[in-house]
Amino acid sequence: MNVVDGKWPRWSADAGLAALALLPPLLSQPYVDTSGPAWASLIGYEAVAVVVLVLRRRVPVTAFVAGLGALVAALVTSAGEGAS
Repeated sequence: MNVVDGKWPRWSADAGLAALALLPPLLSQPYVDTSGPAWASLIGYEAVAVVVLVLRRRVPVTAFVAGLGALVAALVTSAGEGAS
């Protein structure tokens, strides 16, 4: 990778952030809860997370609020449907 003026290229930071946001939930889900509601809420949250990652540079506050809202909604709905 080319480091210019002591900074990483912009795409590498975005790729790292996407990996940190998307991979841990997907990798841990089969060991935590394999029920349908848990997978449905995880897929919904991951879809919103992708949109948030795309929009975070243009509208950072809106992206943060949308991501936080999606996380809370995923936790509440999966808990309400019996997922652990």
